[in-house]
Amino acid sequence: MNHSYYPARGAEQGRNKIPAFIGTAVLEVEKHIAHSNENLTFKNHQSGRWEVPADRHEQGSEEMATTVENIPSGRLPDWCHDSMRAQALDPRSSTDGGPTRSLWIHPTDAARRQTLQWLTEQLDGPSDRTLHHTLDSLITSLHAELRLPRRLANDASFQMLLHVACDEAAEQLEFPLIHSLPEHEWGRGKTRDLAALNRALREQDVLSFEGPGLTAFRRVIRRLADGLGGMHADVQLHALVTALEALEADEPPFGLLPLDGIILLDHPPTLSPLRCRLLRALARFKPLHELCQPGSPRMGVHGLNLDEQVPVNSEEGLPAWVPAHPPFDAIREQDDPPRSVRILLSRWQQAQLATRELVAAWLEDSEPTATAIIIDPGLSERADSWGRSFAELDVRCPTSVTSLLDSPAVHWTAELATLGTGEEAWSLDRLRGLAMQ
Repeated sequence: MNHSYYPARGAEQGRNKIPAFIGTAVLEVEKHIAHSNENLTFKNHQSGRWEVPADRHEQGSEEMATTVENIPSGRLPDWCHDSMRAQALDPRSSTDGGPTRSLWIHPTDAARRQTLQWLTEQLDGPSDRTLHHTLDSLITSLHAELRLPRRLANDASFQMLLHVACDEAAEQLEFPLIHSLPEHEWGRGKTRDLAALNRALREQDVLSFEGPGLTAFRRVIRRLADGLGGMHADVQLHALVTALEALEADEPPFGLLPLDGIILLDHPPTLSPLRCRLLRALARFKPLHELCQPGSPRMGVHGLNLDEQVPVNSEEGLPAWVPAHPPFDAIREQDDPPRSVRILLSRWQQAQLATRELVAAWLEDSEPTATAIIIDPGLSERADSWGRSFAELDVRCPTSVTSLLDSPAVHWTAELATLGTGEEAWSLDRLRGLAMQ
């Protein structure tokens, strides 16, 4: 098919429209001048709608912007702490003159608690915890917000019900390949293995796997969840992602409405495909800015880069909603080199004497509350000699390490507390063991 391209021949007098010919479609360009900014919208005569240029990024578009920025490994940049503190002090939105309101997704719950503790110390009081999440806590929050069926607890009682349901299904020959004789007993190991396989495939977003017994196992889970009026834990994330993808891009969940964007802190590159799909679904509603540590992708020593994008390397390349700051240059700004001293010894027997002298010199210059760690691969054989060496320095070194669970009183107390949990809950062996104490 031949297309003819003609330049625009002129503008109409008294109007602000410029006809243009692109292929066989006619596009009209109308200028809307407001606040000294020119926003161009295009009227497509094939669809009859006014459209924005394809290279523009508008909130609520089907493909929201996802950007990547390198950060130093092991710590958050100062601008992150400043932004967290600013939005904790000023609850106003950015449109009302307040700071940028960002949702911070931490890699672990320990990192989230540490950040919240730091904010509490900085503010001398509590802070808004709804702006700080891990992926797991965010999944729980979005699950409740979208009013999905309640998540069934994956505890010992549910495991028992699941095993009984699988046993009944096996008697009806629903597992013909792995349990072809219905009169035989359905073992707990089969239920446990099928549950682990189903959980792994769900997390990897593999839905078309036709393994032996897996289809029937999912039918059993569905019937059991429907009977209990809830949703199985392995189905929760997939159902949540599907519900988010079904929403219109300009109708985000209520919790995301007041946000300017989402900042994903340094996550491992081994994040499961289904969780990556969740992040892409969230990026349809609000722009996503990823912070990742640089490294070798081949060796896996780098942060998560969701779509393998080139990191931002200049302040002008940062999104407008991200606080202005100079990005970290992984090539020019190398991390601080490790401060280490290597001492060569002629015999390994000299290691304890050399360590004792180093600790004695360190104690003279260190603070009273300072701590040190000595790593000895043969501690079990040399624990007594370490104790004698440090006794001369008035440093107490435990000669033996005993677990609390090795104490009979603690062991049987823990056994009594966990009697009703696990796969062997209320088993005859555990009851007999407690009765003999």
